[in-house]
Order: sequence, then C-alpha cells, then structure tokens
Amino acid sequence: MQPLDDLTLDAVIVLPGIMGSELYDVQADRQIWGFRDPRWYGEAWRNPETLSRLALDDNERAGAYGRVRATNVLQIPAFAPMLRGFEPYRVLLDRIGQMVLPGALRVFPYDWRLPVAHNARLLADDATRHLADWRRRGHPQARLVLVGHSMGGLVARHWIDVLGGADDVRTTVTLGTPFGGAVKAAEILAAGRGVPGFRTRRLRTALRSVSVTMPGVYDLLPTGPVVVLGDERMRELSAVDIVDIGGDRDLAEDARRRRPASGWTDHALRTVVGTGQTTAQNLRIVAGEVRTSVRALRRGRDGTVVEVDRSGDATVARDAASPVAQAHCYLAQTHGGLPASAEVAHHVANILSETPLTQPLGLPEPGLDLPDVVPAGTEFAFRVTGVEHPRDAAAWFGPVDGRTGPLPLPAHFRDGEVWVSVPPCRPGLHRVAVRGVTELVLVDAAENEQG
Repeated sequence: MQPLDDLTLDAVIVLPGIMGSELYDVQADRQIWGFRDPRWYGEAWRNPETLSRLALDDNERAGAYGRVRATNVLQIPAFAPMLRGFEPYRVLLDRIGQMVLPGALRVFPYDWRLPVAHNARLLADDATRHLADWRRRGHPQARLVLVGHSMGGLVARHWIDVLGGADDVRTTVTLGTPFGGAVKAAEILAAGRGVPGFRTRRLRTALRSVSVTMPGVYDLLPTGPVVVLGDERMRELSAVDIVDIGGDRDLAEDARRRRPASGWTDHALRTVVGTGQTTAQNLRIVAGEVRTSVRALRRGRDGTVVEVDRSGDATVARDAASPVAQAHCYLAQTHGGLPASAEVAHHVANILSETPLTQPLGLPEPGLDLPDVVPAGTEFAFRVTGVEHPRDAAAWFGPVDGRTGPLPLPAHFRDGEVWVSVPPCRPGLHRVAVRGVTELVLVDAAENEQG
C-alpha cells in the first residue's frame, strides 16, 4: 500500500490520445470504435462500410456534434493502418490510482474525430466541475494534474493556453504529444496513393476515406518547415498542399486558424518523449503522393539544408514532442506503447508525489522496424535497431486476445543488422515485444495480393 505521505491531495485527469477513446453512435445505437474483441479490427479494415460511421456527416461538418458520444478510454488494444496499435490505459490508470485519494482520479474520453479546440472546451467544463467537487470534499487548496497521451496533450494545452485554464492546473504531463504536429497525419490524408501492394493500399485507403473528414486529423498536421523543395528550400505545409494530397481545403484552413499563437507560457509542463523508433520527420509531395524521410531537417552553417536522425516513437518525431524550455524525459518506446509502459507509469507516479525523475527513462534502444499489416499464413521478419548483437534483442510475439501465450523468437544477423523472423500465424491483432518496447501488428486474413 502506498504511504499516505506520498499521496497527492490534487485531483488528476487522464486524457487519452487519438483513437484512444471508445465511441458510440447515439443515432444508430451501436459502438463504432473501441470494441472489446480485438478480432473486430481485422474485419473492419477490410470492409470500409464497417468504418463509414466514423466519418463526419453533413450535420457534424456544420458543427452539430451530437451524433457520437465518447464513452470510455480504450479497454483493450485497438489498431489502425499506419497509426499501428493503441494499447489500453490500464497500467497508467492503475498506477495513478495508487497515488491519489479515492475519487480524485477522472478520465476524460473525447471524440477524437473532432477539433482539438472543441474538445478543449468540453475539458474546461468537465475539469472545472471535477476540481470544484474535489475541493468541496475537503481539499480546498487542491489543483489539477493533467496527464495527456498524444492528442490528449494538445487538448490540455488548448484549455490551459487559449481558454485560460492555467490557474486550476498544477502541472501537465504529456506522453508523445505532437506539439509540432506529425508528418504521419499528412501520410494518412494521402494514404493509398502510390502505395505498392494491393493489401496495404486497400487498408490505407479505408483509413483515408474516414480520416479526410475529421478535423482532429488536420489538427495533427506538422506546424514547422517540413516540406523540402527541389532547390533545398524548406517551408511549411499549405492548404494547397493538403488539397494536392487528397485532403480538404476548408478543414486544413480551419485547423491553421485554430492553432495556438504561442507555446506554453510559464505553465509547468513535463513531457515524456518516445525515441529509438523509425519515424517520418519530413516530406516531399510529388504528383499528389507524400514521400517521407526518417531524418529531420536542419539549416547548416553554410545555409544549406541538412538532414539529421532524431528518431521518435514511430508516429511523433522526437523534436515535435518536446517543446523548447520544458522538462523532458526520453524513453525508447512506440507511440501506442507509451501509456502502457511501466516506466511511464512510474514516472507519472513520481511527479504526483513531487519527486519527478530528471534522467532519461530508458536507453535510446531498441527500435522496432516492422510492417503494420502482414498476410496470414506467411512468415515475415522485422528489424531491431539500436542493438549491436542478436543476444540483445530477445523478442516475444503473440495474440493480444490471450488465447495462446506469447512465443519467444530468436534474433539473427542479416547483412550486419539484427533481425527477428516470425513464423506463420493465424489472423488477428498481435503484439511484438523486444525488451519492453512493444508494437502491434495486424495479421490480415484477406486473399493474396492483387494488382
């Protein structure tokens, strides 16, 4: 049992990331995201009609947002092409629950399809009520601690910096939050264009068909110079670029107008930044196709553009998740794996007890470089970066539904790099783990590649 002296008297709100909240269609009276059976995702991404209700309809595009309700944070793993897997929040919530008094912890599920600014207004109302109730229960000096994963950190930021919530918040902890946006968002809007292989193109096109209607995706577009032109000039993405890759001009322009004019002021922010994973960091647009690079852009002393490897969590680049002049901790972990990491949960617990760690949470290794979708019944292999020898890459692989236990997989050298081979397995959502770094992969039951 946690010593009483270590318990915080503050109230805590946990905000999940994009696709981290279960969504319920009130009109159709059915769940549309966050299912309790992981097998659902394999079927859904092969059948676009299954996911069509995630797309915003005309009423929602006009600002009438009552059709869909966020009911809870993820309870089991979820999956989306390109964004890969999303681990549930049980580990983080359980650890926070040990650090607070009964009734102090609240989760804030939200409709991640909608604008960050809209969800921040809902957070303002919800957080104000939660804090007022907590103070009435005998804690008049209490404030809030916000813990936001991914997009959840942007929702928290908007409330604090734009809507004036700073006075109620003692500190905010973010996990892989794309303060500088994510190149991955641009990839999603162009998903399916120029992608080789029928299977991968089909699944990504299904993701694109719903994502292009979602204001929340446009709020995740990169905000700094990420486009490289032929003469080595750098510039930011424009609304014209977004249209060129298949996005919506109005949604792109609305997202730019909503973007906070400045960063965090003097608010206490502590970030956890995922590292060591292969992460898209800049892009070129060629004939409507997005071509990404896993190296960040920098201006050299002679004025030319140079590229440097800054890695990231496979979705958000390291620099995009770490605003200037803030306290950062680094952990070799994937974007979806951050909230399920025992190291992250321990770090948040230390912040709640006001003894935060200041050193990195882990070594900048290993990294997992593997496909997001593989065909059933065939062997595949993935590369492990950041390690020098196969003995340093003990891997495990198994289904997330727990029907069978994970299998140990030996690593081996291939052309001087460390690789792990995975034997053929049945369809479904599976988890790969190498020394605590996890990633989800969908084993697809569809027919062989075509066209």
